[in-house]
Amino acid sequence: MLGLDKNKKSFLLVYGSETGQAKAIAEGIAEKATPFGLNANLFSLEQTGKQFNIEKEDCMVIIMSTTGDGLGDTNYSNFCRCAKDLDKRLEELGARRFYTTGFADDAVGLELVADPWLDGLYPALLKFLGVDHIKDTNITQCINKLTIEASDTVQSTQITYDDTQKFVSQSTINEDEVSNSIKTKPNRTNKEKTCIPNTLVNGSPLSSPHASLSGKDLTVPVLPPPFLEAVFSNEAVELSTLKYQNGCKMPCAASSIFHAPVITAKVLTNSKALKKTLLLQLNIKNADFSYAPGDAVSIICPNNSSEVDLLLERIGMVNHADEKLTLSVIPNTSKLRAAVPSHIHVTSTLRHIFTTCLNIREPPSKALIRTLIESTSNPIEVRRMQELCSKEGSSQYTEYVRGYQISLLDILYAFPSCYPPVERLLEHLPRLQPRPYSICSCPETSPDQLDIVFNVVEINYNVEKGHHYQRRGVCTGWLDDITSCMQFEKNAVQLIKIPIFMRTNQHFRPPEDLSKPLVMIGPGTGVAPFIGFLQQRNAKRKTVDQYGQTWLFFGCRNKSLDFIFKEELERFERDEILTKLHVSYSRDPSLPLDANSCYVQDKMRQLAPELCRLLVESNALVYVCGDAKNMAKNVNDAFEEILQKEKGMSSEDAHLFVMKKRINKTYLEDVWV
Repeated sequence: MLGLDKNKKSFLLVYGSETGQAKAIAEGIAEKATPFGLNANLFSLEQTGKQFNIEKEDCMVIIMSTTGDGLGDTNYSNFCRCAKDLDKRLEELGARRFYTTGFADDAVGLELVADPWLDGLYPALLKFLGVDHIKDTNITQCINKLTIEASDTVQSTQITYDDTQKFVSQSTINEDEVSNSIKTKPNRTNKEKTCIPNTLVNGSPLSSPHASLSGKDLTVPVLPPPFLEAVFSNEAVELSTLKYQNGCKMPCAASSIFHAPVITAKVLTNSKALKKTLLLQLNIKNADFSYAPGDAVSIICPNNSSEVDLLLERIGMVNHADEKLTLSVIPNTSKLRAAVPSHIHVTSTLRHIFTTCLNIREPPSKALIRTLIESTSNPIEVRRMQELCSKEGSSQYTEYVRGYQISLLDILYAFPSCYPPVERLLEHLPRLQPRPYSICSCPETSPDQLDIVFNVVEINYNVEKGHHYQRRGVCTGWLDDITSCMQFEKNAVQLIKIPIFMRTNQHFRPPEDLSKPLVMIGPGTGVAPFIGFLQQRNAKRKTVDQYGQTWLFFGCRNKSLDFIFKEELERFERDEILTKLHVSYSRDPSLPLDANSCYVQDKMRQLAPELCRLLVESNALVYVCGDAKNMAKNVNDAFEEILQKEKGMSSEDAHLFVMKKRINKTYLEDVWV
């Protein structure tokens, strides 16, 4: 992005990565340097001052992810804040930009910005560095794209439509297969076959030609070079001795991993509630960490075992799933810096890797779809997969793959003639990430106990969107399953341990000074950290002379079904630990019309004069916890509208007022998508 002099054909390529995504993009850029006659010196930003010094560099490209309140997702208030701050500071120090900065948005798909930005990067580098000759290849190959002509792709296949507008390929499916199911080809040992649904005749736009780019030439990525080799043997593997994800550093970790015993598991919602909310109390007596209200833990969870079984069955690897698997790098691979991913054991089993190391649920990347094409025999399916990973099909990939949350297994079911080697999956599937949860307790009340609360995520099964199996939240479904025996039996004793670690805190903590007024906004499970806030304030209340106003805005759907922590919150209000409890109900037919269909932001507007005085005159601290996509934005907008109405501020001044509170750390968010 930034450069100084144009006297070299090498450039510094640095990345800042928490989960590995930015690193992978940077490595992809580095691999393309040589054909362009360039040399990319790749380093992590952590190596600044050790392996490189930017003041001595002539040209630098930075790929970085951002975390916390500055995530690369427009659902968050400070979109790409960390990257923008760095970009601005480098410019202030004298660096000049040779190529437009790109800010990829994970809310709509990183590819929408990242792909065209990457396409233009090397032409910009060549121009800036004054390189005229491209070594060993032509410009089309260097940009790593391949044009597929539609006529060449499908001319050997006849496509017909039946009266239900579902399609079949007459050249690849016979009548028996259409009416029943398709059988997969044999696995490596040619001994087993697997039956899967005949998804060629479903109406999903994922695989249907109705949504296709019929007749258009396509620009698809060049095939990523293979680099892993897998060898199976009948030797025994002691999985219990293996470190989780090969001991690879956990993202945002502020402690080591601790296996916390579950004390109790309690369902907080009525059985008729739309969502099931579960409270888990964990024993941390022997943990090597401490916590404070506002902190969060990450839970290390496995993939669903049934889903893993389905994947193993679909790729024909059931017989090899529990054999010893040894991974190595293919000799003479063209992939630069090729290595077994650091979060995967070199020696383990395929089932273990799919269960604990890789995210098999996340929508497949375009690179993975491109790779799957090489293992697909049906030309109709090949064409559709080319469309989904092509430049021209970018909007369809965003809508039908990312938007519908299509998994690898959905893709394999949708394209039955695809049988990828397992190595290619291990190369492309991302790392299985821990899940963060806000702590809803405080050590002053329960020093050896840590509580978390969450909704058990039930994902809508929709065949028309390309879903081929029922699924739940990876972590919440697992936690619900393993604690099911404890949820309704008070005296149930089970030895259940959950691996957790503390996360770094982004300033989301209550003030030490209890005289400072607080406004807390947390609908649903967003109330979790505020339970800890209030427990701590209750414990410290007797030690102070002045106690600030403490407001809580809580929201739920139905008063009798999902008002979680109702008794505790009402007790806090009675004891004046909580000055005012404002509850809104969005779906409660038993309430008057003016009280129904009410959200926390609506309740805020109803109390605009008092809330404005707290915000402006008392400089109250504002804490928001919950959904970033809708609630957090709506709350921000409500504050700005209240300032305009009550203080006569312009829209710009109200926005600036709230932004200054964010900068001064008096408006804090703990939000998720």
